[in-house]
Amino acid sequence: MNQARDSVCILVEVMPPEIKTEIALRLNNQSSTVLQQWLLEAAE
Repeated sequence: MNQARDSVCILVEVMPPEIKTEIALRLNNQSSTVLQQWLLEAAE
């Protein structure tokens, strides 16, 4: 399926564990609506 990049949020887990928020910010466009929504949910 061909989706616009801003409608996808990419996350990975690494060993040893890192803070997922830092990884998400590195891998995604920080102005992405999807990423901003994930950040809000992750903060809960």
